[in-house]
Amino acid sequence: MSSSTSSLSSLSSSSSGYLKPKIALIGSGGLLGDATLTAFLSSEFSDHFEKPIRVLTRNIAQPLPANATFLRVDWDDDDVEDHIIRCLRGVSVVVNLLGYNPDAWDTITRAVCRVKPQLYIPPEFSFDHTLWDPRRIPMASVVDDKRRQTEMARAAGVRTVQIFCGIIMENIISGPHTGVEFLPSRRRIMALTSDSGGEHPVSFTSSWDVGKAIAAVSTMPVAVTRGDLDQVHISGDTSSWSKLAKLMGAQHHPMSSSSFESQVLNHTSPIESFIRIAAAEGQLHFPSPQSSRSRRGIPTNQNYLVDTYTLGAQPWVKLAQVVRHFDKHGI
Repeated sequence: MSSSTSSLSSLSSSSSGYLKPKIALIGSGGLLGDATLTAFLSSEFSDHFEKPIRVLTRNIAQPLPANATFLRVDWDDDDVEDHIIRCLRGVSVVVNLLGYNPDAWDTITRAVCRVKPQLYIPPEFSFDHTLWDPRRIPMASVVDDKRRQTEMARAAGVRTVQIFCGIIMENIISGPHTGVEFLPSRRRIMALTSDSGGEHPVSFTSSWDVGKAIAAVSTMPVAVTRGDLDQVHISGDTSSWSKLAKLMGAQHHPMSSSSFESQVLNHTSPIESFIRIAAAEGQLHFPSPQSSRSRRGIPTNQNYLVDTYTLGAQPWVKLAQVVRHFDKHGI
């Protein structure tokens, strides 16, 4: 038995006083929703929460996996907040995986503040915006909306843990906002650099490893999640835009982040625009605790913390694997 297996098994024993949490996932149709539900129902985690897991979703017509209950939510209903509260009654951990929907996010967080679970994981899963001067974040932007969810929950006394993962690997080919453009004959990466023209390392994490991290944090003992833990930084792999360009066989076109920010960033900008600026400033590198490249103010990753509460000991997905997968399928 591995040390992580032994650790988690001892935490799950009745003699340790560890109580299996009741989990609710809100939003299951997206990339992270699917990966997170899969992680919870995997052999690594399925014995460490009280079943069935509750999944609040607009679409209940999807196949129902074992040990899960789908609860339909219509975000346009007038009484949706009260409905959410009824769905969350008795739940100890709430994970918000709903895609960008500010009104629905506010509804969810208000419901969480009223239910007061032991743990709330808000819809973060990108760059650590707490490193930015708040005055730099446009009001009513996607980042401002993310920040507001955490502030609301913590102000109500709800234990809230933010999970930051850098860039989700599968999203690097989702469109030009991430800096990767696919043209009829070639690929190119419109990468942002620092004002000095230098490149910083960037952390990339697969959606499946983010799902694993969410499941690990959700099933940690209350003694852990009620301690000083309020943020978790994870990194599946580290690269740079120029290295990524070589890996993808793409043309590399650097541009200044300051000019990009002044010309593009506003309250309507997608999260990918903020991510590109954070990467250019070195705020998307979550180095290992042993790394000599760690810089003051840049968090180190906590993959070891996730691995401690994971039974499978599966290696983290590497960027080259994802690129090869998309190349194989002609994307």
